[in-house]
Amino acid sequence: MARMTTRQGQDYSAVAKLLHWLMAVVIVAAWIFGFLQDDMPNGPERLALINTHKAIGSTVLVLVALRILWRFFNPAPPLPGAMATWLQLAARAGHLVLYLLMLALPLSGWLISSAFGYPVMLAGLIELPSLLAEKNPSLGELVGDVHGAMAWFLLLVVAGHAAMALKHHFIDRDEVLSRMLPRLPF
Repeated sequence: MARMTTRQGQDYSAVAKLLHWLMAVVIVAAWIFGFLQDDMPNGPERLALINTHKAIGSTVLVLVALRILWRFFNPAPPLPGAMATWLQLAARAGHLVLYLLMLALPLSGWLISSAFGYPVMLAGLIELPSLLAEKNPSLGELVGDVHGAMAWFLLLVVAGHAAMALKHHFIDRDEVLSRMLPRLPF
């Protein structure tokens, strides 16, 4: 099948593209910092990684809220008509899971910190209020386990998302990936 060019009106907006790629970078950074601090012994280096992870995670929460708000007023362009209905439904379900995880992970991280009585700094700058009236370390442990499992699940979903985008680009040779890529002026 010949490579199809992206038609006018089929691309995502520049703001949607910026939010998508910015979130991709920020989520990968949050995942890396979270993964690195997991096996470190307690100490200043681990605390620095945890604080960086929390600052990045709280930034994800802000970015996903902006992204949802943007998407509410600027719907996604339609999926290619040649895509099978079941694939279109699978794509929508995959995006829904991504959005749910992008919300659940930073919220659960905030809840973990609240349960242990530690502050969360929004983007490392503004202290967020505790989500709990008092400490609850057993809740913190439980939510921490769920948070970790969700982080691994997010990694799998993001890998699947990227794999499907590459499949569309290199195998199906359609415009699914290209409509989210930045447009170069040349």
